[in-house]
Amino acid sequence: MNFPLTAKLFRVISITLVASLSQALGADRIAKAVFIEPPKGSPKTVYLITPDKGAIEVPLTSRNFSPAIELPPGDLVLPVLPRPLAEEEAVPKGAPTVKIPSTWGRTYLVFSFDKKNKVFPLKIVPINGSNSEFPLGHSRIINFSDALIAGKFNDKEVGVRPNEVKNISPPLNKVGDYQIEVRFLKKGEKKWAPLLQTAWLHNPAARQIIFVTSPATSRYPRVRALEDRGEIKEESE
Repeated sequence: MNFPLTAKLFRVISITLVASLSQALGADRIAKAVFIEPPKGSPKTVYLITPDKGAIEVPLTSRNFSPAIELPPGDLVLPVLPRPLAEEEAVPKGAPTVKIPSTWGRTYLVFSFDKKNKVFPLKIVPINGSNSEFPLGHSRIINFSDALIAGKFNDKEVGVRPNEVKNISPPLNKVGDYQIEVRFLKKGEKKWAPLLQTAWLHNPAARQIIFVTSPATSRYPRVRALEDRGEIKEESE
């Protein structure tokens, strides 16, 4: 997999801030990133191009969320590139972009491979992580697979179509184990099939994002969850 990763020396504003530094500076608008099932040769770093042609460096990891990065104010439409722009260089037509409304105090940037994009083969799904929309103890489930997903999280039931994001309210009001059951229905099939039945640990002090993907080597979707603890006081609180 060849990504256009050649980098040169440019005049760039490149910002990478860990969560503790953001807190120390009083940042009230942050983002964290994760790359879901990156193919071999995928970039380890990408850049969000700001309206003033600066660049925000975003480290990509697939095992956990990245450290927090600080975002500029306002409604943002940020192109995503493998390197910063040179002076007077324009953003390539067709480059992937991510939209972040001004009201979002915390944003999760979920990256995935997109073979349809010939400029930079990435797709970015932004999730509003502000306390008003995504409180601690809650979960979001994102269905990147091509199957219908039905899940039961303790007594909370949810159905998720392909490319859909759904909220799951807290299954418990304290730390503890809870039961989950997930089924799937592939396109063209009539019978639901079991996918996952296990116990998870609920943490009321964390947000959880659940990803459902379609591995190339299996007909069964894959379910994976990541937690993020809140440490930044957001403007929307």
